[in-house]
Amino acid sequence: MTLDADGAFDLRALAVGDVLQMETYVRTIAGHDHDAVAARVVAYLYDALRDGPGGDRALVLARLYRVRRYDALDAATRRFVDGASAAAPTPAMPCLTLAATAGLMPDWNSPATSRGHRAIALPSEEAVLALPMVAGLLAQFGVAPRAVVAPAPAMLRARARHTYNVFHVERAQGSPAIPAQADFVEPFGVRSALGFGGLLADGELFAVVLFSRVPVPRETADLFPILALSVRRALLGSDDRTA
Repeated sequence: MTLDADGAFDLRALAVGDVLQMETYVRTIAGHDHDAVAARVVAYLYDALRDGPGGDRALVLARLYRVRRYDALDAATRRFVDGASAAAPTPAMPCLTLAATAGLMPDWNSPATSRGHRAIALPSEEAVLALPMVAGLLAQFGVAPRAVVAPAPAMLRARARHTYNVFHVERAQGSPAIPAQADFVEPFGVRSALGFGGLLADGELFAVVLFSRVPVPRETADLFPILALSVRRALLGSDDRTA
């Protein structure tokens, strides 16, 4: 175990037991306000993962994304999509939305203050593939772009409890999977990125993405899907009988 006196974990020496302890905590987060639950999840991970025993935060940024239909977005987020997308919105158009965020900079601590990632329209497979990090995340998750753009009901039912492979970029610097090199990776010392996720009961994809200033090897990244089911349950809330 690498838990310290403050309830934090050393990301450089993370073990299965540590992730199981984090899962136990995440299971206690529940409620009907999905965005509030998402905020608690990312705030916990941002605070709990540390650079060495008793060290500073290991993460530069922690975020939770959800793919949601355009007609399920609040008015402010729909206006953001309208202003940022060249495609005319349709009610069923999927949008990658920033449900929660925690990070070093003040603007990184609320979806409302995100300059470019509050919501991104995904009107077509081509639109998905044009976003390097989104395309890379889906590829490593094993999800075809079409499954996000036009999901089939039968597929959603079959995969409702499914969790995905980890998204992992061991060397963030120079990686095409993280295009914001000059204004994010380099100035903030991002060394690695990792993510995990799955499907909610309604078929919406969710993904937790972490950007670390501590190098994260593959064997460490592979521990994080353990958290996917507990995050899913927390997002669904205690009344969901399908969890």
